Amino acid sequence: MYAVLILVLLVLVSLTLIGYPIWKGHGDEGKQAEWLSPTMLTEKDVIMSTLSEIEFDYHMKKLSEEDYRSLKNKYANVALAILDTEDTYAEEE
Repeated sequence: MYAVLILVLLVLVSLTLIGYPIWKGHGDEGKQAEWLSPTMLTEKDVIMSTLSEIEFDYHMKKLSEEDYRSLKNKYANVALAILDTEDTYAEEE
């Protein structure tokens, strides 16, 4: 009897934990600063992803150290330029 009650209670708690975020929604997700263009977000995501891939490939021994350093510096500079642009616009607001 107690096992069934505990099982029902666990199912209700599980459904509540899973269902609440779905029912409640995602809040501010999707909202962004007015000055931040979708292109900038996409470019930033691509650059960050590329940096992660470069790091991964280097650790998997798919890139030489020379190639790794060259690619990392190239894309890190692009990433810094994007972040500087974001900071500049954020300070203006």
